[in-house]
Amino acid sequence: MTTTPRPDRSILIRGGNVLDGTGAALRPACSVLIRDGVIAEVGTRADTQASSLPDLPVVDATGKTVMPALVDAHCHITYGDTNSIEEMMFYTRPEFGALRAAWNCKRVLRAGVTTISEPNSIHNIGPALRDAIASGMIEGPRMITAGPALATSHATGLPNGLTGFAGVVPIDTPEEAIKEVRRQVNDGVDFIKLIGSAEATTMNTSLGGEQPTFSSAELQVLVGEAHRLGRKIAIHARSGQAAAEAARAGADWIFHCSFMNEQQLDVVAKSGAVLLPTLTYLANMAEWGLKVGVSHHLVNLCQLELKAAARILSRAREIGVPMLIGSEAGFAVTPYGEWHAREMELFVEYLGYSPMDALVGMTAGNASILGFDGLGLIDAGKIGDVIVVDGDPVADIRLLMDKSKILAVVKEGELLDTRPPRRERTPMPQEVIHPMSAERLTVERVRA
Repeated sequence: MTTTPRPDRSILIRGGNVLDGTGAALRPACSVLIRDGVIAEVGTRADTQASSLPDLPVVDATGKTVMPALVDAHCHITYGDTNSIEEMMFYTRPEFGALRAAWNCKRVLRAGVTTISEPNSIHNIGPALRDAIASGMIEGPRMITAGPALATSHATGLPNGLTGFAGVVPIDTPEEAIKEVRRQVNDGVDFIKLIGSAEATTMNTSLGGEQPTFSSAELQVLVGEAHRLGRKIAIHARSGQAAAEAARAGADWIFHCSFMNEQQLDVVAKSGAVLLPTLTYLANMAEWGLKVGVSHHLVNLCQLELKAAARILSRAREIGVPMLIGSEAGFAVTPYGEWHAREMELFVEYLGYSPMDALVGMTAGNASILGFDGLGLIDAGKIGDVIVVDGDPVADIRLLMDKSKILAVVKEGELLDTRPPRRERTPMPQEVIHPMSAERLTVERVRA
């Protein structure tokens, strides 16, 4: 995906310590000049050229870190910090959901995230939101997006005959699969999302534990049609068997993969598929869920899954399986603007990444895999998405979760207003139905 720079978006970020996104060491006292949304110069030539540009905005980054803005590969911007499946799938009106998603875009930007992937769009809001941001109608992170996820009818957990399920489309025949892929492509999705296995937290024993939701033949049809139409396939697969069968079918991105064994990992590794673990949801539930009303049962299940995921995904890291880094923001325990950067910390803690590896992964690495050309690096000719950080995230990667440490966010050369709103919005009554957590899990709540 290419990004079209907009004219008159120019700024000088002066004298910072530049972390360029390649994995190279910090370049001290180095300026960055962005002209018309694109990085024009880095280093002394940036200061020289800036001196001839009258009225150029300047950010003094002396002693601070200047780095590429973050790319969150798993941000459910249309979920609305949901407390329950019922709230998300049944009680959110499309019109309200779209306006709420636009509101939440600002929270994502304030966290230093200027690019996201939305892997499951409620009410197909994603494509419209992506286009509204790209056209300048609203301010938000650039996006790629799926539509509602595809699942077999027995895997939705819905009573037979129930309609109006906003985020999942049941399909049960090859003909339905092809028709739905084509319909979503016509709606403008960037990729197709499948539900390949049950959630561990649902305890859906009707699925036989490891049993994938799609047959191998069904996966072949779905992947084949999506690829024929130029779209990638992403699949939710916590089950190891589901992950392996998705890999055999040619799926591009496989999410979670918590319960793979070594043989299933070998299948995934040989397929060339990219993994997207999303550990933040599990870790937040496991460590702090009780603080916000999550049941002991759910907390215990997440603790078990986190342990299993750490074991097999650290092995995946050792053998070189590529990974995307995404937070799964959009739930009450992973609210927008709070935890996007925590996935990097967890990659370091559980998967064996170095802080630098994680930083490269959530900038240039994510941008490259997701198809955002020219993004995620601080170099001449690259898109001017930059953040200024108070401190050195290589030394302490956790500081990127502290919004007070993110001093400036620049998207395509424009210095964004990252001040919090005058007041937070008031949740509406229909937004809290059968909550799995009583309150949003914020960084401040954890520290308290």
